[in-house]
Amino acid sequence: SKVTITEGGNVGINESSPLGTLHVKEGDSGVTSADTSQDTLFLESNGNAGLTIATPNANTGYLTFADPEDSNIGQIIYRHSDNSMSMFVNAAERLRITSAGDTEIRNIVSVINNSYSQYLKFRTTQTNGQSTVTGQIAAQGKSGWGGDLVFYTKPANGTPNDTVTERLRITSGGDLQ
Repeated sequence: SKVTITEGGNVGINESSPLGTLHVKEGDSGVTSADTSQDTLFLESNGNAGLTIATPNANTGYLTFADPEDSNIGQIIYRHSDNSMSMFVNAAERLRITSAGDTEIRNIVSVINNSYSQYLKFRTTQTNGQSTVTGQIAAQGKSGWGGDLVFYTKPANGTPNDTVTERLRITSGGDLQ
């Protein structure tokens, strides 16, 4: 049959033994089990598989992550009105890719002052799980919408517990320090 409903309530479309709560099968991929923490929707194909969110040109497509305290704590958003894509973390926009391909790291602050920073961190993780930040670039806000750009690195032959150290600063006035 085209639709199967198991005794446990799982639904299979073109699948008699659904691997998730809803299993939509376009073709046999060879996968025989699904991770139980990621099987609410299981899409299967013997070629490429995809999920499409379609909206009119003036609207927005959303992939939203929710918890009991916040119905949109995480989101991936595509705005057709300006052809931009954003990622929201902790209910705030943190990353945007514009239609021109520019990547913006975003931060929300209540007051423009000398106390906010945004970081681009470079992390190395070994196969044993040991991980460390090996470098970072910080945009440090200044009052009046100015800011410094600060580059940090970690010493060679150090340990994972070493902290990154400021190596170069470009001030809001263009000076190198």
